[in-house]
Amino acid sequence: MKPLSPLSPLVRLAWLLLVPWLCGPALAAKPVIEPMAVSVSLPPLHTLVSRVGGPYVRVQSLLTKGADPQTYIPSAEQIAELAAAKLYVGTNAAFEAAWTPLLLEANPRLSLVNAEAGLASDGEAADPAATCLWMSPRLAKQMVGRIRDALSKLDPPRTPVYHKRAATLAADLDALDRELRDRLAPVTHRHFLATPTLWDAFAAAFGLVQVPVDGEGLGSGEDALEVLIGQIEREGARVILMAEPPAGVADRLARRTQARVFALDPLASDPFEVMRRLAGLIADGEAR
Repeated sequence: MKPLSPLSPLVRLAWLLLVPWLCGPALAAKPVIEPMAVSVSLPPLHTLVSRVGGPYVRVQSLLTKGADPQTYIPSAEQIAELAAAKLYVGTNAAFEAAWTPLLLEANPRLSLVNAEAGLASDGEAADPAATCLWMSPRLAKQMVGRIRDALSKLDPPRTPVYHKRAATLAADLDALDRELRDRLAPVTHRHFLATPTLWDAFAAAFGLVQVPVDGEGLGSGEDALEVLIGQIEREGARVILMAEPPAGVADRLARRTQARVFALDPLASDPFEVMRRLAGLIADGEAR
């Protein structure tokens, strides 16, 4: 047998040209479809959009934990992500009105959706300034519907996926609503104090009453403590929500009243856990 001879230059050229032509469909890589870039204003919206969009969205929250919206300046990385985003999901929060021109300047093609606009608890008129509406499972369901529709409009081929994922999330919110109603049903002390007062939606959803902490009761001195104790006694409150409790106030109140001070953040990324925790705090306060 003669040894195989090397291919002639013409044969090699023909081979190189024919192989891609014959095998192209089998060898060609499938196009990579990048997830849709979505920016949101606040961490709870990050959770809702991620649940609806799943692997088909890449979500960034402009405001992160502890950031002050009045002084917030986005990072260079966030600005780059915003410039690539197709959708921005925001809320009724006052600071967002000032952001809108800046968002459109960074990305004139950006679709803007206010997930809270026009929403209200049963029997109440919509308040254009009301925010943190995700703290009501029923209002959160309506926000989920708006997110689903916005994603579907921008990405029609995946509409069935977004609808299916939104329906799953809506079912989870229905289950959470039932769970919290059962937990809170026996509670008789239904007033709680708060500063800042960001819990209106939760209170309205479950028949509770949020009472702003008297401004004179916010200090750490004895006079302020007496004002706060008087308010606790008048309202029959067992729970006080404070973003930053004055030093020593929680211990002093615990010694003199049945109320307890808790730091709870409605802007935390997991609104489900926040709602469960607040319902638990109020229900547990009944036993004190």
